[in-house]
Amino acid sequence: ATLRVSVCLALAGSVLLWLAPVPGLAAAGLLLAGLGISGTNPLGSSLALARAPGAPIRASTRLTGAMGVAMLAAPVAIGAISGAVGVLGAWLSVFVYLGVGLLLLGLAEPAGSEPEVTAGATA
Repeated sequence: ATLRVSVCLALAGSVLLWLAPVPGLAAAGLLLAGLGISGTNPLGSSLALARAPGAPIRASTRLTGAMGVAMLAAPVAIGAISGAVGVLGAWLSVFVYLGVGLLLLGLAEPAGSEPEVTAGATA
């Protein structure tokens, strides 16, 4: 549930930034979006590792690789979208990415079914 809240906060902040009529409100939206997106990496990592009991090293390795690819590919993809349809279209793609992430999270984690995370898990 906490990861869903984090993604929703990022989405709400992005909408506020997008629709803000004055710079102060846009800055508040940017702050809100940043607060939301900042929680997705640690919370998502914890969720992914909790979903792989008995194989934390393999899960961590795959997670690290996937995050590395995403960090390299996302700016290039958004830049390509911007070149094809403009900056506004590229910014709209961020909403799509957040929305798809929220939908996938809902499929992976139905409400009330969070996995049990134990401290001190070993490989």
